[in-house]
Amino acid sequence: TSSSLDAFQVVDGAVVRWSVQDVRWRLLFEMPTRFIERLEMLMTKQSTEVWMYGAEQLWRQLAVGECVEFCAYCLQQRRLPLPGALATQQLFDNLLRTYSVSQCFQIIWTGAREVADFLVRKQPNRQHASNYFVGACQRWADRALAEKWNVKGFRRNYDLPRSELSYVLHDVFFRHGEQGF
Repeated sequence: TSSSLDAFQVVDGAVVRWSVQDVRWRLLFEMPTRFIERLEMLMTKQSTEVWMYGAEQLWRQLAVGECVEFCAYCLQQRRLPLPGALATQQLFDNLLRTYSVSQCFQIIWTGAREVADFLVRKQPNRQHASNYFVGACQRWADRALAEKWNVKGFRRNYDLPRSELSYVLHDVFFRHGEQGF
């Protein structure tokens, strides 16, 4: 979002080429430099077993980052602040044990909708409503699991484009493309 326009070649309103070194990347991690170092280290390992274990850890970080971004998007649409970072991290770590990122998006969207309803019914302050979001998501996910609901996943939201990290991890390394979503 803060990259220079010179980093992109645009033809008829579409980006046809861009310069990797001129694009400013926004990584959704607390320590993006550490994430990149771990990715580089994993890619130089010879042991597939070690690489796959490490790749799973990187996938989890990436998946949580995608969930946090979609959460921020859904709550911003309702003019609500994000819940605390620790509560959000724990929620998505927990949900991703059972659900795909796409299914988590469904849970996030449902939680945001429930918060909007909660705001109308109870008229709490905005921070309380934002905190209510975490509980709403967890309750919905727990009920879906207990009642064996088929949680239909969301498609990618094109207002939040897929990150290059997602592309590299799922299309290049795992070779399963959007199945990783």
